[in-house]
Amino acid sequence: MNYYNLTNSLDTQVIGKYPQSILPKSIGNIRDIGEADGIVEIIVPEPVIHNEAKATTYLKINHINSQKFLVLHQGFIDFIKDFNIEEHQSWNIKVHHGKNILYDYNLFHLSNTSQEKFVRYEKSLFSIGKLGDWREKNMRKPIKIDTYNKYMSMVEVLRESKNKSRLRCSKLVLDLSQVNVDLFRLANMPSFGGGYFISERLKKAIEVNSFTGMAFKEISEIDKRIEVIY
Repeated sequence: MNYYNLTNSLDTQVIGKYPQSILPKSIGNIRDIGEADGIVEIIVPEPVIHNEAKATTYLKINHINSQKFLVLHQGFIDFIKDFNIEEHQSWNIKVHHGKNILYDYNLFHLSNTSQEKFVRYEKSLFSIGKLGDWREKNMRKPIKIDTYNKYMSMVEVLRESKNKSRLRCSKLVLDLSQVNVDLFRLANMPSFGGGYFISERLKKAIEVNSFTGMAFKEISEIDKRIEVIY
């Protein structure tokens, strides 16, 4: 079963106005929240969407990191409960739209990330080099990384380096052959960052039920450096 990156639609016939959001009433504390499992204390933001934007199922709010949080209509959250969704949290938010306030939206968050389970670091290709060196292959130093912890440790070490060396991934292998969930989240990913990903089963159900504001791209099409094992 194929998997797809869940992103926002850019079609103005669907979303009304791009970007959908404008300056918020408040941003809450979500920018200060890390990747620890489960969120205990949260101050939810109060987003504002453009007068010409449509109240789609999925709202793309610029000041909310969509690799960590999604703004979804309550009806859609109820809908996906029939699918295999990992542990998640949601909080009701007020969305300002012109003179109206929309109360049927939620800030949605998958509590855990899955890169440690799905990325085959030992089959991926990494190298170290300085900014500006990447076009010259002989200036890169190949490095073996076989776990997520080693990857993150090397990122931190290089971040403190005085010569501004950085870690680069020329091939990222994702093994989804044993995945049975319909929605998962990846973070701290070499090559393309991360975000939310859905199964082909859920994608088809979204399209059949005409939920709006979403777009999908099969994972291997995101970046030519990504190899997916299905």
